[in-house]
Amino acid sequence: MLDNLRAFRRFFRHAYGHEIELRKIEIVLDDALRLKEIYPALVKNFLEKVRE
Repeated sequence: MLDNLRAFRRFFRHAYGHEIELRKIEIVLDDALRLKEIYPALVKNFLEKVRE
């Protein structure tokens, strides 16, 4: 999921004058919304492991 977001960010930063396909935006948005739900738990788990 993060790779999709990174790839979109990279494309978007260099996409001056290019048309962006709606389906690509929908895929990235779906990934972002899923990450928004699971990311806090992943960060919490990571921080707990680092603090051990």
